[in-house]
Amino acid sequence: MMEKIDLILLGILFIYALVVLVPGLVFLSGRRINIAENDLPAVSVVIAARNEEKNIADVIQSLLKQNYPPGKFGVIIVDDHSDDNTRAIIENLSAKYHNLKWIQLQDGKAGKKSAIAEGILHASNEIILLTDADCKVGENWIRAMVAPFSSENVVLTSGPVVYERKQRFSIFQNEQIGLQMMSAGMMMMRTPVLLSGANYGCRKKLFGKNNAPLADEFVSGDDLAMLEKARKEGEVIFVKNREAMVETHAPKGIWNKILQRARWISKTGGIGNSAMRFTGIVVFLANLAVPFLVAEMLMEKELFSIGGIALFSKISVDVLLLSLSVPFYREPAVLLTLPVSEIVYPFI
Repeated sequence: MMEKIDLILLGILFIYALVVLVPGLVFLSGRRINIAENDLPAVSVVIAARNEEKNIADVIQSLLKQNYPPGKFGVIIVDDHSDDNTRAIIENLSAKYHNLKWIQLQDGKAGKKSAIAEGILHASNEIILLTDADCKVGENWIRAMVAPFSSENVVLTSGPVVYERKQRFSIFQNEQIGLQMMSAGMMMMRTPVLLSGANYGCRKKLFGKNNAPLADEFVSGDDLAMLEKARKEGEVIFVKNREAMVETHAPKGIWNKILQRARWISKTGGIGNSAMRFTGIVVFLANLAVPFLVAEMLMEKELFSIGGIALFSKISVDVLLLSLSVPFYREPAVLLTLPVSEIVYPFI
């Protein structure tokens, strides 16, 4: 009986290897896209903020220091009913900078998607860039993220996201980078399955007159809703450019990570496509197999069993994927934290 289970797990892990390594290898072939100065489009950056008094000034300052023509971009911050000093900070900064605008979300509306929809209604430019209020961007972020829009076929761009440098040893960084490499590779294969809401751009026309992708029953999920809309209407591009990278905060503690994972699952189930669901199931089962295989090896004390081969295969796939990420992401610490994350990850 145990051998049959091990063979099933070995089959799942073989599929897992294909699902993560093929896109990972495709990711390596991605090239940087540049854009001529004369072709730089007008851009509106939209950010939803709620109780971000500790972070909002940093993201605004990083946006206002962009190496981009000042008359060609504006920043719109939508306050989602904050009850701390977020609004006061935004008001103070908007009085100093003409290209910074803030909007108070109306009573009766709440949540990130409502805030983004409100911001887009007030955006005057065709290209929309979105990031989160707890993120930081580099000085060439806008320039890098809009470069693919020089092609009329491109309707959405996705950029890389990492946890801030002081959290480089977070075990969650492994998941962050591993999933991004896989999803970026699949975008390059014209089969997009994931999109980070912390770093993406799109054409305003995707929203239509009623901001249709943001009008479903899920409070969050703007990223997956936009990805679903975009993949049906044009080309989706991952911006393989370190200047497009955004830094964000890792979840504070295991419980917050569990809540984040629950939100992802609910959004994928309600919004995602079949490829997205298949990928999620395969990754979930492969990670769930790890503690089972470890327990089996400890009980049977057989290293070279079918279960032992399956476990070695899973770890080897993850080591290879994260090794492939190092040249671009420059986060070798993910390899040091991998042994811990392999055990902890299935339970969060």
